[in-house]
Amino acid sequence: SGAFGCVRNSGTRLHEGIDIKCLKRDDDGEPIDTVMASRSGKVVHINRNISASNYGKYVVLIHELGDLPIYTLYAHLRSVDEALNVDDLVNAGTPLGLLGRTSNTGEGISRERAHLHFEIGVQVNTKFLQWFDRWYKDGNNFHGDWNGMNLLGLDAAEILKSANAGPFDILEHLKSESVLCRLIIFRKNFDWLKRFPQLVDDDEPESEEEKPEESPAPPPPRPDEDAMRSELRSLRQTAVSLTVGEKEGASALIKEWLEDNPNKSDEGEEEAGEE
Repeated sequence: SGAFGCVRNSGTRLHEGIDIKCLKRDDDGEPIDTVMASRSGKVVHINRNISASNYGKYVVLIHELGDLPIYTLYAHLRSVDEALNVDDLVNAGTPLGLLGRTSNTGEGISRERAHLHFEIGVQVNTKFLQWFDRWYKDGNNFHGDWNGMNLLGLDAAEILKSANAGPFDILEHLKSESVLCRLIIFRKNFDWLKRFPQLVDDDEPESEEEKPEESPAPPPPRPDEDAMRSELRSLRQTAVSLTVGEKEGASALIKEWLEDNPNKSDEGEEEAGEE
């Protein structure tokens, strides 16, 4: 369950990071591994309040990889380095805190399962606060735009393996990823397009020379429904007032009328009356 992907709740819950187990423990069995920045970057968020997130204590750094703003996140920390502050510039290997098992979930994280939750990804929207205030009027957002709901994690293990194997281009890596789904977005002023223009493929597919479209034929005139209902009532009233032999002829006339007007039925008239 510590890998990236739909590995939890029988495959229905996405885990957007990877869990890295501890290697060192103190006499009480608590982890004491130092968590360090994976590469140079800038501190954009620090949460030291365990109860404020299921990430527990966590730190978020932002990096520029191939002109793309990529974040890394370090969660469930036992402690965050006291000297660390938002806007600090850090180098690869800078201590961020100690590996731990902090979380605000009811079940918590057992001592045996102490680990670092590590993410590599992109921020979804720079207007997350506006969205949150609209849809979670009674909720609390203690993390601004760096709330976990606004972070889109990638497969960190795959990225690290590729980067360690030789020259690595994050842009090419993202473009080579399999398409999970396609969305149609009608809003032209789309935040993602401005922040990630490198990921936008705006090439128009080649097509044959466009031909002028023929004007569609005008639709047939809409029938006068009130007149049709009135005609049907008249026919029914006539059928009721006739003798038995005459009723058969009137019924045949009504049947013929209904065949010519298939959209008008007893049900339709009843529904109109109920409205």
